[in-house]
Amino acid sequence: MERQQQFTLKYLLLVVFWWAVALAMMREVMVYGGDEMRGLICFLSSPIAMGGAYGGLVLKMRFGLSAGSMISALLLVFAWLGRKE
Repeated sequence: MERQQQFTLKYLLLVVFWWAVALAMMREVMVYGGDEMRGLICFLSSPIAMGGAYGGLVLKMRFGLSAGSMISALLLVFAWLGRKE
């Protein structure tokens, strides 16, 4: 009989942490948008939090964090290329 993977308490608390961070970042983006630097930083780094949060639910948090980091880096590059001088 094959044993299924289970959440440990430490892993569950880490998933709750990433969801809290992701929802807080989404709230900051909704309130401030691109008007302030805080909204822009939250927008650019929100894929990292969402990757960890969603990846944690499917027991692949490390993959979610790495995918979120890549998406966040691409957003940063595109924001840098599209800046107005």
